[in-house]
Amino acid sequence: MDYNKYITFETEQRNESEVGNKSIGFYGIKRELLPKYVILNSALFELWKKKSKDAIEILDDVVLQINHYLANKNVILRSSASNEDFEQRGYYESSRGNIEPHEIKEEILKLWTQNYPLLKENSENHFSVIIQIYIVPKLLGHLSNERRLSKSKNKWYYEILNNETTVKESNHFTVKGTDYQDLKYSCRNKLELINVLKGIASLEQNERIHYEWVWDGLRIWVVQKDIENTVDNDEEPGSIWKIKGKLTKRGNRKLNILKTIYESTKSWKKVDCVKTFNQIDLPTGEVYIIENKDNLEKILNKNFCQNLIDDLEWLLSSPIVIRIDLINNLKHTFLLPRTETLFKVDDVKKFLHENTANLEKQGVDLDNICFLLHRFIISKSCALAYSKPKLPRTRIDSTWGIVDGLYYHPHDSFEYNSSNKKIRRKIRCKTEYLDIDETGGWISKKSNDKYDWRDSLTINEIEKISYYNEKLASYLDMPVTVMYFVGVFPETGYSEILPWFYTTEEIPESSEKFSEIIFAEKKIIISTQDDFENIKNRLLDNQSKGKITIQLKLRPSLLRDRDILEEIGAFSKSNNVPIELEGSILSHPYYILKKCGAIVKPRDIFAPEYPKQDFYKLVRDKIPILIKSKGEHVKAIKINSFQTLELIKQKLIEEAYECFWENDTDHIIEELADIYELLRGAANIFDITIDEISRIADKKKEKRGGFDESVFLIETKEESLIEVKNQDMKDNVIALENVSNEEDKESFIPSHKESSFSSKDSTLSVPYVPALIDSSTKKRIERISINSKEEYKITFKTRNIEIQKVNRKNEEDENQLKLDL
Repeated sequence: MDYNKYITFETEQRNESEVGNKSIGFYGIKRELLPKYVILNSALFELWKKKSKDAIEILDDVVLQINHYLANKNVILRSSASNEDFEQRGYYESSRGNIEPHEIKEEILKLWTQNYPLLKENSENHFSVIIQIYIVPKLLGHLSNERRLSKSKNKWYYEILNNETTVKESNHFTVKGTDYQDLKYSCRNKLELINVLKGIASLEQNERIHYEWVWDGLRIWVVQKDIENTVDNDEEPGSIWKIKGKLTKRGNRKLNILKTIYESTKSWKKVDCVKTFNQIDLPTGEVYIIENKDNLEKILNKNFCQNLIDDLEWLLSSPIVIRIDLINNLKHTFLLPRTETLFKVDDVKKFLHENTANLEKQGVDLDNICFLLHRFIISKSCALAYSKPKLPRTRIDSTWGIVDGLYYHPHDSFEYNSSNKKIRRKIRCKTEYLDIDETGGWISKKSNDKYDWRDSLTINEIEKISYYNEKLASYLDMPVTVMYFVGVFPETGYSEILPWFYTTEEIPESSEKFSEIIFAEKKIIISTQDDFENIKNRLLDNQSKGKITIQLKLRPSLLRDRDILEEIGAFSKSNNVPIELEGSILSHPYYILKKCGAIVKPRDIFAPEYPKQDFYKLVRDKIPILIKSKGEHVKAIKINSFQTLELIKQKLIEEAYECFWENDTDHIIEELADIYELLRGAANIFDITIDEISRIADKKKEKRGGFDESVFLIETKEESLIEVKNQDMKDNVIALENVSNEEDKESFIPSHKESSFSSKDSTLSVPYVPALIDSSTKKRIERISINSKEEYKITFKTRNIEIQKVNRKNEEDENQLKLDL
């Protein structure tokens, strides 16, 4: 028998259709890293698929050869399909480990049976099986520098697992040059293990690779290697659409059936969005509407009058898109059908008729349906932005291409604070985005290295989006999420940043807590309805071992399919299967999945960290409430009366200093009001009113006077007892001289005592109140010389006095003789 047709030994190399992609990855691994293996070629699986009688007989003979080659040792079986690309790791079923030689045939048949339904949809997808000597793992893990994890090829991420799903440690390291290439693969502790991982990484510095490895307590073995394909193009997002030149300005025309949205008297949500943008002076697009029962009944009956056709032909002077809006139908709030790019009247008629008929079958009144038609808009990137009224912050998620790409594709996240103009950002690797092909159709496009890690929004775009969003949230007085076209191509005639739609639906909170596992879980991609059906069948048959996570990456044709989304959401809830979502949490799919009760795990979630500010000070009663109303976390406690009094005393001094340093009249009055409030607070501690303090002050004023006369005491001098006359306070009147000249007034107000240093007892004396303030700097700075080498700079500030030692340079006397010793 020609076993060469059915078996490939590790010393041989075959193409992917014979041995699968996973096997091809073995060819680039050093032999000393690989446990011994054999590949069962796809030819035997093809024979088994045809139910050939020879397949089982050949398999019996092949298993004998395998056991002989692997010295009858226990093995593990892994699937290897020819179209199993980098993202499909884990999609096909593999066997448990530690299979005894007599069990190999049974396990091969089981793998063929389990994976056959997954291979049926693609006749060119060939299936092989890797049979490898089983290494009993004490630890196992992953090592990867794939694009989504590291911008640089020499930065690697590793996971060390105790078992298939429990992470012991995960981290990054950077490998440069050939520092680790001479290391042996033996290791007896974690430090040595990580050094060996660095050595493996240093072997591959020009590729993007994902390794799986096991450690048997003595050394590392590599059991899988997947190579990530790179994209070799430098196309700008949106540039593939070659017909931009058709986007010319239309001439004016009197419309028959089509109306501008401003002529509509009904309250359509999507129309109201554009009208609201217009009311608050935000940029708007040109949108036309088909509404009214009469028009919709004609469309339902395929009765397209000439007036409508004339309107459509005028509109189609450049490509268009059609959207749908409904009234009084909560179920269809999001993800209503819409077209891709349309060029012909017949395509428009088909969409209008089919969707009118479908909605009527669902019980929607024709009077509650409208179609919105607008020029197709090309933009370089897109965004969803979320703001709340009275809060100077905006959350923005963005990516390249069409905004629907934010549903399931990787994106960037920003949080912009308009009060201090600070941006917190999470730039993710945007490996894929939704773009437009030459015909105007939607395609998922792989990004190149010029755009994958590049910010999808500029600072100016972030600031403008934030301004628009905050303005809208303030106008509506409620939280709002807005969809934007960003970097709109000028050929469209629209603003560079174009708000298009908003919703005031609250973003669902995520109550689930997830660990930072990246690779340990078994992840299965759902792109089509068939993918979803396969996952359901596998779970029902208990075929999938371990914990499964769904990676939701629906194809462009299903992006707006609400039914499949709700079905997946219900499946997640009932089977406790989490859904990993690379799309924005501001998008419709996240909202719908959460509403279905699905377990949604956003990948690499953006939660900006803000520095904590410590205060530990007495504040007015409503200050914590005001801070909290601005979206900040507040921690405050209630202190006792004794503590409050001590703090009021301190704050009185602080406020008095602030009043002292103020020059503006209004601000001085405000500081006096602060002092007054502190007096009220102190009175409350003693269980008296401010009026009682006022009565005490009145008595003191009656006896000693107030400050109404602006009396400035210059000097006193005792007189001879004989000359002193016996007079009452009432009769004793002193003539006060008015000072009118400003220079004279200054001469009457000498400086306070300045700071001084006493060499007798080494005491530095600093007054509470500084000497006169410098009118230009508004500060008072003094310098005190201690000796020839020591000097102190004293700065009087609003809240403190700062004393800083100044180091003097040694000054040499030029007249002294210098000797070079």
